[in-house]
Amino acid sequence: MEDVSVLNETIFSASTENELQERFKDIYQSINNESEYDDSGSVSFLPLSRLNSRSERAEAKDIISVVIESGCFTSGPYIGEVEETLRIFYGAHTCIATSSGTDALKIALKSVGVGPGDEVIVPLNSFAATENAVMAVGAVPVFANIDSSFNMLPDEVERLRTTRTKAVLPVCLYGSCMYIDAIHRIARKADIPVIVDAAQCFGIRSLIGHCDLLALSFNPFKNIGSFGKSGAVLTRSPELARLARQYSYHGFAEGKKNIKAQDWGLNSRMDNLQAATLSVKLRHFENNARKRCLLAARYHLLLAD
Repeated sequence: MEDVSVLNETIFSASTENELQERFKDIYQSINNESEYDDSGSVSFLPLSRLNSRSERAEAKDIISVVIESGCFTSGPYIGEVEETLRIFYGAHTCIATSSGTDALKIALKSVGVGPGDEVIVPLNSFAATENAVMAVGAVPVFANIDSSFNMLPDEVERLRTTRTKAVLPVCLYGSCMYIDAIHRIARKADIPVIVDAAQCFGIRSLIGHCDLLALSFNPFKNIGSFGKSGAVLTRSPELARLARQYSYHGFAEGKKNIKAQDWGLNSRMDNLQAATLSVKLRHFENNARKRCLLAARYHLLLAD
């Protein structure tokens, strides 16, 4: 069984497996008691109804009521709260909360100047959102080979780059972030921006140091998700932050609605309702991540043979 007690660089410090087992000693009993079987005896695969604990659901209902009573459905205080929480956690200059992880990628690509006719190096294996974001800004995805870890190989960046390459977009698929440092070094030598698609690996803070922009997704199926679709873009660059903010909302200059700073932009800001529910999920992330580690350990143990 792999050592799942080492939770590298998540929002909490690593603990020993015994400590995790003690803290969540009732989880196995809960799993057995709450399993949902269909008529064939099969268990539903990742049912959304069980991804949120009772306390999370109760807190979410309370905070949704607050938003409803306030009337602040699109803009509102919870957006800034979430942005600041994520900014501090990742050590970024700015966090821009978005309506989805896919839009976060589009915004990041536009912010580094990717446009029609440009090429963006992406991994051969990823969710369609990666290539779709590239094509949405008019660019061409160039597919790089992967290895058994499902990660883009660093040598592929050197092999595939041309004069039309305007960005490299590695994807941390299934929570694996191998080769990001090497990819960043190669891209920097060639003066090519790196955008990391971290939709499936929330919590690895060091990623912000190996890219120009970091894109997150808070889809409910991710290891942290709101009660709908949302995402975020993070960067350490004040200039990229300025551009990302503009592209996230119709190309308007920040704080100057209806004054265009860019030729176009998306309507991709996270709404206050999703930000409110995400603020609840952020408070529970530590416990939920530990539970996932225990579940992973259980699978490794019982399926070892």
